[in-house]
Amino acid sequence: VNTKFLQSIATRTGGKYYFAPTAADLDKIYQEISTIVGKGGVGGTVYNDSNGNKIQDSTETGQAGWKVDLLDATNQTVNASSTTDNQGHYTFQGICDGNYQAKLTIQPWWTLTIPTNPDYLSPSVTNGNTVADQNFGVKQEVKRTSLSCSPSDITLTSTDQTVTATLLDSTN
Repeated sequence: VNTKFLQSIATRTGGKYYFAPTAADLDKIYQEISTIVGKGGVGGTVYNDSNGNKIQDSTETGQAGWKVDLLDATNQTVNASSTTDNQGHYTFQGICDGNYQAKLTIQPWWTLTIPTNPDYLSPSVTNGNTVADQNFGVKQEVKRTSLSCSPSDITLTSTDQTVTATLLDSTN
């Protein structure tokens, strides 16, 4: 092997020259390259945990249209965002080795059942692997409502708002 020739090519092309006489050197080179070239993945499902047991039961379906962010675990920077498909699946591809946080954007009238405290998942991509089953359970909130009527008004009251409709006769 002509080491000087290979180093010269690497220098002229903006690349790096690697030589690994030991397994430890080879591992160090791999770790450096793996942080540059993303080949890992993270994926999971957002599902309707209708009974709130934190397990996706056979009758609990995936939820389409939910946003999941993949953040760098160190500085909380959003690296990528994904929206769930019709089966509630989301994926991130081309992920470099490292530690991440997967965080779900909660939609109105829903609560997160899993994970809780913290409210995010912590996938760790190593050796370009794909970390699957990073699942989020969500449950639709039940809003208490009441309906009251008077001779001139109908009032619908929910836990977060009240709507009143005034009844008019045919002359108004």
